[in-house]
Amino acid sequence: MTTAVLALLVAIGSFCAGLLGALTGLGGGIVVVPMLTLLFHVDLRYAIGASLVSIIATSSRAAAAYVREGVTNVRLGSCSCGVRQRRAVGRRDAHVIRANAANTRPRNCGGISTSPSLART
Repeated sequence: MTTAVLALLVAIGSFCAGLLGALTGLGGGIVVVPMLTLLFHVDLRYAIGASLVSIIATSSRAAAAYVREGVTNVRLGSCSCGVRQRRAVGRRDAHVIRANAANTRPRNCGGISTSPSLART
């Protein structure tokens, strides 16, 4: 199978997946990823990557159109981006704190032990 034929078949399959997604309310990726892996024998990681790239491109164009039309609250959107970044940093810090806590002994905090096995009698 030549590259041109493969590209044509993938384009037809993607169009059908988009049509099915529009009719059912599902994303096209739920059809495209299995189609690429089962019919065209594409590695699953590449199929998922292709789906994510198309989602990012479509979402970016839709967001730009909504901002241009004035229906998007940009302040709320930037606040939500900040929340996501802080959540990611907090998740990373919690992982580091847990890893450090697992490697250290319990400490005596001002005469009150943090571990029942080290309690003063």
